[in-house]
Amino acid sequence: MKYLLMFLMTVNVFASEVKVLCYDRFEDEMVDLVTTRNFSCMGDFVWGKEELCFEGDASDLVDLINNEHFDYGSSGYVVSDAFETKEGVSYTGYDQNNWWEADRTIKPCK
Repeated sequence: MKYLLMFLMTVNVFASEVKVLCYDRFEDEMVDLVTTRNFSCMGDFVWGKEELCFEGDASDLVDLINNEHFDYGSSGYVVSDAFETKEGVSYTGYDQNNWWEADRTIKPCK
């Protein structure tokens, strides 16, 4: 039990250090995909829309992606295989509903 509590506290602290920001056009607000399951924005993340950006350390985002934080498998959206680049974080977005995948890069917010 002690280790479970320590793990949950670590994940919660870790997740709060980086944000993936997206404009949800249906709710008319900015959404953080690290803390919110938003299928509209997740689709934008998978498809690599230019409007998305991240705040925080790129290596934290790489860790989140590679640890399957953005695996929306039940909806068919998955973001994985991330690594840092000069521009930001590169990853592969999968849209399993449309049999589509592509390499994308998310840049830091300005």
